[in-house]
Amino acid sequence: MSADRRYIEAEEKFKEFAFEALASVFSSREEFEAYYAGIEGEDSKNTFLRVSAYYLFLVKKGEWRVAVDGVDQVIEYFSVSYKLVALFSLIESLSTESFMDFYGWLQATKRSDVFPITDNERLAGLYDAYKASFGSTRKCVAFFEGLPTLRQQQLCNAIEIDRRPLADIKKLAHFLYELRSGFVHEGRLVHAVSGGAVMFKQGNKFVHARLALEPLLLAFEEGVVAHFQRRT
Repeated sequence: MSADRRYIEAEEKFKEFAFEALASVFSSREEFEAYYAGIEGEDSKNTFLRVSAYYLFLVKKGEWRVAVDGVDQVIEYFSVSYKLVALFSLIESLSTESFMDFYGWLQATKRSDVFPITDNERLAGLYDAYKASFGSTRKCVAFFEGLPTLRQQQLCNAIEIDRRPLADIKKLAHFLYELRSGFVHEGRLVHAVSGGAVMFKQGNKFVHARLALEPLLLAFEEGVVAHFQRRT
């Protein structure tokens, strides 16, 4: 199947969308144009335009609307739940790494010490190794690690577990991915990204979240720009 090149083929239109989506990162349109010109190759430009436009429509300017009489059209935590799914989908789409499921990874390890898997502790250790090599969270961690240091600190300080801020951006990426997965797989709506103080229990630990959507969106915008700078 040939690559979808509709974005680079309508370059001027999608550049307008990209600039609207990412204007917070640039001091002027001229700076944006210089940045865009520096992205090497049409394939990379096509990906940049696609991700920027989807982000603009699905997240930055998009809302989940409810068409039910007597109910608010826009319910914030409904929108936030869907936006978090969209953000992580776009982050994962930036990676060129191919996906391999856990079972396929076990078969591909070719190590004599893998089988038999005799207990849950051994299985958990292998799954941790898989996630570090091929899991979706690895792509997300790499994206957040590319953020400016101050943005990383801001995000980590917005989440406390047992009264301690998250130690590093890797833990923040895992925390957000778990929120996303809770909605996708279990229908648990995302209340932790609201800007207000939210307290809840996660396993046997208490979480105090003060994370607003706006700094998370700014982080995504900075991360997209940093991603394509690293590729040039």
